Amino acid sequence: MKIDGLAHVLRLQSGPTRAQPAARSSAPTGGVKLSGTASWIQEMQAQADEPAGVRMDLVNEMKAAIADGSLESSVDMDKVLDGLLAEL
Repeated sequence: MKIDGLAHVLRLQSGPTRAQPAARSSAPTGGVKLSGTASWIQEMQAQADEPAGVRMDLVNEMKAAIADGSLESSVDMDKVLDGLLAEL
């Protein structure tokens, strides 16, 4: 393989640094229409943001127990670990 130098690389680097603006059409634009995939992604994001089936009262109670250190004394970690290992 023969390397002729960096002239071709320098030519690429010295080209325009900004993309040329797209040609404007004379048709008025009244808004943006999303593709089916984009609409589906938005729906999935909205559903992910909703805590469906999550009992926030229990979540907050567990967070408080973790914060004040009382959760560890009420949970048998050996039993939890045995249960998790049995699932594998």
